[in-house]
Amino acid sequence: MALAGPLLALVLYPGILLSAAVGLPCELATARRDLRQLLAAPSTALMLGAVLAGLAATQLAIPSNPLPLTDRNLLVATVALLAVLWLGRGEGTRQRLVAQAVWMVAQLSPAVVVQSLLPQALAAVAVPTQVPLKVVAALLTIFSLPGLLGLEEPRPDPLRALCWFPACGLVVSVLVPTYPVGVLGPLAFCAGTWAVAVLGLAAAVLGRRLGAAYQTCLGIGAAVVLGLAVATAVL
Repeated sequence: MALAGPLLALVLYPGILLSAAVGLPCELATARRDLRQLLAAPSTALMLGAVLAGLAATQLAIPSNPLPLTDRNLLVATVALLAVLWLGRGEGTRQRLVAQAVWMVAQLSPAVVVQSLLPQALAAVAVPTQVPLKVVAALLTIFSLPGLLGLEEPRPDPLRALCWFPACGLVVSVLVPTYPVGVLGPLAFCAGTWAVAVLGLAAAVLGRRLGAAYQTCLGIGAAVVLGLAVATAVL
């Protein structure tokens, strides 16, 4: 019965469609190649990746999500997202372990301090001592997106395309506490997700210019977030 809610949300909530709607334009903007190359992944891997990306999307704080707020889990979204990125790409993904580790630090450090894995609980944080950690962690999450998604590769990737919406939506989920009522709520969430995606593309351009120093900057950023997390927990 514990799986009934997530499975129902996976069926009723168009997370897979939203993942494709956000990811395909981002992939074309990144690689500027033929759209047909996005269909090159094996069908089995693509189907499994779509299910996992849909599962990650059900954990987001987007209004109209049929999964109850108390059943959404930041860790579930993180693990599902990383699983999609590893599907059929073991060798290339191992080269991005640093970026993946930094992204997880940025995602989970505020949750450890707040002692909650609920995205809406993190978004509702208004304690002055905890806000700087949340903001810096969100910035590090965006800066680590190019390394996490492997945007250094010049070709479109259909599995990676599925990851844009949940990866960017997680940032919006933990930053924005309230949304407009009615249809404007989901639209506002999607607009915020698109804004994060654009910032991720800009971070990819900056990462290419930094070259090897990009990994060093990620390490420094992770150290800063961890230091803020420790300081915030002590205060």
